[in-house]
Amino acid sequence: MLFINADDYGLSRGINNGILECAKYGMVNGISIVPNGYAFKDGIKKIPSKKIKKISIHVNLVELEPVSPTTKIGNIINENKELNLSPLKLIAINFFYTKNKKKLISSQIQIEIENQIKKVIKKINKKKYIIGIDSHYHIHVLPFVFKIIIKLAKKYKIKYLRIPIESNIFYQFSFKYFFEFLVNLPKVILINFFSLYCKYRYLKKSSIDHNQKFYGSLFSGNFSSDKLEKALVLAKRYDNGVTEIISHPGDIIASEKKVWKNKNLIDNYFSKNRIIEKNALSNKKPKKI
Repeated sequence: MLFINADDYGLSRGINNGILECAKYGMVNGISIVPNGYAFKDGIKKIPSKKIKKISIHVNLVELEPVSPTTKIGNIINENKELNLSPLKLIAINFFYTKNKKKLISSQIQIEIENQIKKVIKKINKKKYIIGIDSHYHIHVLPFVFKIIIKLAKKYKIKYLRIPIESNIFYQFSFKYFFEFLVNLPKVILINFFSLYCKYRYLKKSSIDHNQKFYGSLFSGNFSSDKLEKALVLAKRYDNGVTEIISHPGDIIASEKKVWKNKNLIDNYFSKNRIIEKNALSNKKPKKI
């Protein structure tokens, strides 16, 4: 089974529109919805039920207002009462915080993740879709977060979990994208390391399904047609159970920029690369591969 998944659904109306176009005219058959996204309600109303096979909860601890009451999660929000657990901060919590402080933060993270799960599954028909879990910036593969995810997946009978171990890394190499490959490689190796650890340490003991192959992190945010076609060829050649290819398509609605104050996030969410990905995923030609 192949899932071509569009991440960040619900983050903005522009991103929603781009993803919906990819589902309607192109190859996208899975979406990952941000529970605390600015355009969550807009996205929920527009899910194209005939095309989408899988809906994943795109757990977000990195930014925007939380789903939970702020009085219950004071240690994971900033002075603006927004979530602020970056991947680097979560790594620091995992490895360097004291046992008691880590336990306190873990309990608040569990509250927020549980409320994000509840918010999504309350709005969708669980019998119609495969329901999964993944996360913004793959933060769910940090061991202490992963244990919380497994616990809550069992509680809410969620059957699918993304394991973002980038497959066939060096088969994806191209001199055309040498610099981009080199820049992204350390990040991918780190994600692969944590994913492998969590897969064999925790997931093996559960009955939760997961993907066997994964593509998309290596060129995340710049998944053009030729990169997508190469991933599709590799997915077919090394077919082994469930393969997930992730993407970040979108359209740009300039007026939505005011929601974000962080320049890096604005550059990411309103990048022309999202339109390039949308065009690649809306193209029917790669379907024939």
